[in-house]
Amino acid sequence: DWSRVEKVVEWIQCNAPEIDANWAKSYSEVHASNRFKVNMSFWELPVTPRNWVNILNSMDVVITLTQFIEDSYRNSGVTAPMVRMPQWFEIGPQLSGQRAHFGLPEEGFLFLSAFDVNSDPSRKNPMAAIEAFEQAFPEGQSSEPVHLVIKAGHIASNPIGATLIADIKERAAANPHIHLFQDMIPQEQMRTFYASFDAFVSLHRSEGLGLILMEMMGQAKPVLATAFSGN
Repeated sequence: DWSRVEKVVEWIQCNAPEIDANWAKSYSEVHASNRFKVNMSFWELPVTPRNWVNILNSMDVVITLTQFIEDSYRNSGVTAPMVRMPQWFEIGPQLSGQRAHFGLPEEGFLFLSAFDVNSDPSRKNPMAAIEAFEQAFPEGQSSEPVHLVIKAGHIASNPIGATLIADIKERAAANPHIHLFQDMIPQEQMRTFYASFDAFVSLHRSEGLGLILMEMMGQAKPVLATAFSGN
């Protein structure tokens, strides 16, 4: 019974461009004053786009997950009240990896780098991880097997990354220590997949948060990351 509600809190957990410009029309005008709108979103650059600022300023409160995001919003003209609430995640018990189960190299030191084709591959910058790996471990000069696995998501559903995937496949074909992992992993197996590696490499040009970094560190894995943005 909406007539008995003094305030309805609407938690809108998506980035500003994804908020439907007409979302308010789902409620009658008589209830508009009863709504307290809270938005939690991610951004990865020092300047926030103007269309984001206008949408964020229509909120009653904006939740920011990092100081970087908060500074970007404030410096770009967001005047809505902001509350910084650091991201949390469940660490859980440290697991043993299952390299054979995932078809990974079973011997040696394994680096993981990951990106999703749906999330701007040029920003995720997987080729930088390959370049760094080949500089650090020239083929034939390592005293033990060292491998880099590039995990790519949503390859089949998004053609935008076709050129990048082809480049990665070419580099992997030329270097037996570089591997492209294309399989989709069920969510309940992700922590076991992460536990199968020895370290994570995140050389993103920018990143909204870097949740995989947190998850890998939660598995006591060292992380090499760009010292910028969400990282």
